[in-house]
Amino acid sequence: RRLTLRYERKAEHFLAFLTLRAALTCHKKLRKLTT
Repeated sequence: RRLTLRYERKAEHFLAFLTLRAALTCHKKLRKLTT
């Protein structure tokens, strides 16, 4: 169980960073389009 808990936490962190990165990328592209 400990291994699965650790894996789940890592997956959550990975997903959070991925989402954050995607949001930043979209933000940069939108800023370029508006200027």
